[in-house]
Order: sequence, then structure tokens, then C-alpha cells
Amino acid sequence: MLPVVCHHPAGKVVLMTGVDFDSIPLEQLHRYSYASELLQGKRVLDLAAREGYGTWLLSKTAQTVVGLDPDETVVQQAASRHRRDNLQFLAGSGLNIPISRDQTFDAAVCFDAIEEATNLQRLLDEVQRVLAPEGFFVVSAPNEGAAESVFFGAKTFSHDELEQFLKSRFKHVQLFRQVIYVKSTIHSGSADPDGSGDGKTEPQYLLAIASDAPVSSFPDSNYSNGLLSLLNRKEKALRAMFDLKAYQDETIKRQERLLAERTQVIARLEEAFAWHSSQIDSLEKARGYLEGEVEQHRRGLESQREGLAWRAKQVEDLENRIAVMTQQVDALDAIHATAGWKFVLLVRGIRNLFMPQGSLRYRLYDRLMEFVRGKHQR
Repeated sequence: MLPVVCHHPAGKVVLMTGVDFDSIPLEQLHRYSYASELLQGKRVLDLAAREGYGTWLLSKTAQTVVGLDPDETVVQQAASRHRRDNLQFLAGSGLNIPISRDQTFDAAVCFDAIEEATNLQRLLDEVQRVLAPEGFFVVSAPNEGAAESVFFGAKTFSHDELEQFLKSRFKHVQLFRQVIYVKSTIHSGSADPDGSGDGKTEPQYLLAIASDAPVSSFPDSNYSNGLLSLLNRKEKALRAMFDLKAYQDETIKRQERLLAERTQVIARLEEAFAWHSSQIDSLEKARGYLEGEVEQHRRGLESQREGLAWRAKQVEDLENRIAVMTQQVDALDAIHATAGWKFVLLVRGIRNLFMPQGSLRYRLYDRLMEFVRGKHQR
């Protein structure tokens, strides 16, 4: 029975709209391709599917594949981008596999997914629960002896540590070394098997296949197919990036020119604003002056209204006096119309006839009358 492969690309997360192999690190692409050859026609569980490109590769040759990731959002994205009838993605992890039925899979894969905080025994319990009898567990981990390795929290193992970890539960374990140079090599020996002189005596990764069935017959593997085309695509991508950068530089220059023009426009607008502000200040001063003039005219009008009221009072008094005088004239006219007044006029005519003004008689008469009036007043 063939191995269960558990792969987790700890070093890089790429969200794809399809399987973009230019975005997949060479070592991860090699592991998944190697596992897909070993697991043809098998029921496979990928314990760390992440964005799903490796799980999709497994589904090309396996009978069925289930990929796990603890993030529900990542699971939904992977399911929407990688569609195949024999492929399914679920939210879960190797410590809590969301499969209730035991002995469901022929193989499980876990690549660089074991972290320092991982409960190793719990992981093995869950893997053995879902594996069919003599099923295979394929696991990779960063090599503790690789000085340049940085694995974003993945737990590193030495050759002996990984072997002891797997032999605690499985009867048979075959260890491989993965060396990454111009190409990727997976081999069971201690040196580069093809003698290419890559200069990498210490592998960056360790790969193990564990099972209760014998595992000593699994072959070594080199992955360099398509490397030249990959480099060509990378070169095209670089040229496209340089073209894009040139376009962006030209765009920046256009934007800078546009910014300079906008700056000039802003300066002119600021000058116009300053002029309008001075005009507004002048108008405010003129308004203040006119308001003072209006206030003076208002006070003048108030004074004139008071004068008019005084004149109106005088007119009213004169009208009253005229009315009184008119009454008096009417009274005099009535007196003049009486027989008594006519008699008085006759007497005065006789008096003036016998005592003309200026004569001695008139003067004596006038003194007599003054004496009579004075006596009467006393």
C-alpha cells in the first residue's frame, strides 16, 4: 500500500486564481509531484493544504483527496479555485481531523506543518485513526543542520529525531534527504546521487515515509523538468516588471508635472483669494462708514420728527385760538347786529359830533371816562 503524504508549505503563502506553478517554490512543487506519483489511485488526506495547489496536484492521480486547513476563509478560497470531482477541502487540522469515520484513507501527507508547539503524540493518534491498516504517512520537515534555513515557525528535526519520532508508532520508516540547488533532489543516500557537484552536502529538508508495511522500495527523485521554461517565464516576468516600472516612472513624471501645474493654479487662486479678501475688508470699512451715515440720518430724522410734532402742536394751538377768535368774531357780529349796538353807534356818532377828537370837550370826556373805569375797577 502506498504512503499518506502530509504537506504544508510553511515558507510561502500564495493565493491563486488557478494553479500558477511559477508562484510555487521548487522544493514544494517537487514534493507534491513526487507524492502524486506514489499515491496513484489512492485515497489521500493532505493535513496542511493551505491554498490548495499541492492538494490539486495530488488529485490528478489519486482516487480521492481531502485537504485540511484551520482557516475557514482559506478553505473557501481553495475550494473555489481548485475544482475537481475527486477533490474536497475541509476546515480542520492534524490535531483534530474532521473525519468521524476511522480508517478512511490510504495515505496522509504533511509537509513542514509540524510546529514547535504541536502535540506530536496527538498528531500521530489522529493520523493512525484515519489511516487504513498498513497505510502510509509521508512527512517532511526542515533539517536542523541546514544553517541557512528559516522556516516561519516550522519545527526542525535532525535525521535521528525524525526517525525516532515516526518509529514510535510505525514499524517501517524510510528517510530521504531533499537538496535544493539549481534543481531539487530527493534521495535516501548521504550525498548527491547523480554526482552533479552541487556542493550541497547538507540537505535543507528531510522527507520520511512511515507505515506498518515495508517502505524500502521507494525510489529517489530529481526534479528539473521544465526548469529552462521556468527560467524563461521568469525572464519574461522580469522584463514585464521592468516595462511596468518604466511605465510607472513615466506616470510618476506626468503626475509630477500635473502636480506642478496644480500648484501654480493653487498659487494663483491664493493670490485671487487674497485680493478678494482685501476687497471684502474695504467693503466692510465702507459698510461701517455708511452705517454711521445712516445712523446720523436716522437721528436727524428723529429730530425732525420731534420738530414736526412741536410744529403740529403749535398749529393745533393756533387752530384752537383761531376757533376762539372766530367764536368771538361771531359773537361781535351778533352784537353788531343788535339794536343796542346800533344805539351805541348812534350815541358815539352824536358824541363825536359834539366832542371831536382833540377838542377840549373830548379831552374832558376821556378823563372822566378814565376816572369812571378806574373807580369801577377798584
